[in-house]
Amino acid sequence: MKNLIKTTFLGLFITFSSACEAEFTNVDSTDAVATIQAVSDVDIEGQVKFTQPEEAVRIHFKIKNLPPNQKFGTHIHENGDCTGKEAKNAGSHFNPHDHPHGSLKNSMSHAGDLGNIESDENGVIDTVIETNLLSLKEPSPTYIVDRSIVIHAGVDDLTTQPSGSSGTKIGCGVINIH
Repeated sequence: MKNLIKTTFLGLFITFSSACEAEFTNVDSTDAVATIQAVSDVDIEGQVKFTQPEEAVRIHFKIKNLPPNQKFGTHIHENGDCTGKEAKNAGSHFNPHDHPHGSLKNSMSHAGDLGNIESDENGVIDTVIETNLLSLKEPSPTYIVDRSIVIHAGVDDLTTQPSGSSGTKIGCGVINIH
């Protein structure tokens, strides 16, 4: 009976662990991936995968260790550098067309404005967004490889200039072709 309980517990643990896995196993040579690392006191980790099968860039977030049931402002930043206090060296939001801060759905916003992503009851984000405002193809002014993606501690209000009042940076990853 003890062995059955141990085996059942181990099986549940393995199932739970793999359900919360924050890495992609199916990445091809034209995909870009950013490995998210903590840049504050939140123990955030995971990956963001970027694909561009046609015109739109598909962005798939797999992130864990977040506070549960919360929204987090998310942006592409101009520099592919997550160093410095709270990833200060990532720079400002990626904005090649000099537009004001705004919504992912507004083509007159920063190209790097991705809106908000939301964690589930376990502090996990596994969600996909799409945008026509970014590119994985060179030469394009909206090319995002070697830039960074940043997760902020708070909700992006989508209006406050210049950054949506989304709070400190809690996670950052450099976007690289795999």
